Amino acid sequence: MSFSLVSLRLYAVSLAGVILLVWSFDQTRKIRPYAVVAMWIGIICLAVWQTISAYTYQPSKIHLPAGEVAVSPQSYEKLHWLMEHTRPGQFVFQAAWPGVYLPLQLRNPMFVDQIYPADGTPIDEVVLTIQQLEVKQVPYVVWAARLGSMDNLSVRPNDHVVPLRAYLHSHYSEEHTFPDGDQVWQRNGFKGFP
Repeated sequence: MSFSLVSLRLYAVSLAGVILLVWSFDQTRKIRPYAVVAMWIGIICLAVWQTISAYTYQPSKIHLPAGEVAVSPQSYEKLHWLMEHTRPGQFVFQAAWPGVYLPLQLRNPMFVDQIYPADGTPIDEVVLTIQQLEVKQVPYVVWAARLGSMDNLSVRPNDHVVPLRAYLHSHYSEEHTFPDGDQVWQRNGFKGFP
């Protein structure tokens, strides 16, 4: 099984690879001078990349119910908007990734962590998700652009998420769209908190 590669995972597992690489360079005496030069070039490139990325990526600080965090501007906008429109302990369904529950102290109303387009989520789990949205009267659903357009209700082969999109269209209204295309859908009739 392959997980998404992120820098934290890469750093955590790369030490053994670096040790083996240095050991293999030591074993081959002919290419050793070239290997040392190549290794130093790689280290310098990595240092330059780290320095540039540290200055171009300016995290934003936000005080959330779970504490103060530094996040990217894109994440800041999502967390800030959701923090202003929800309260800790409230049900919110983030369909693509369970990333807002812990920092905002929100509750996932579903038995699934996320919905996968096409063959990813079986139809019986999609139907159960719809039932749980209805029973718990979940006020907000955060729909990621990667799950497919909410405007596309045409049935494609093996797309089990179509019934969920149709349910959201009939019971929810688009409330907010973020710059990356993710959307917040609000349950029809939900007026917010006093």
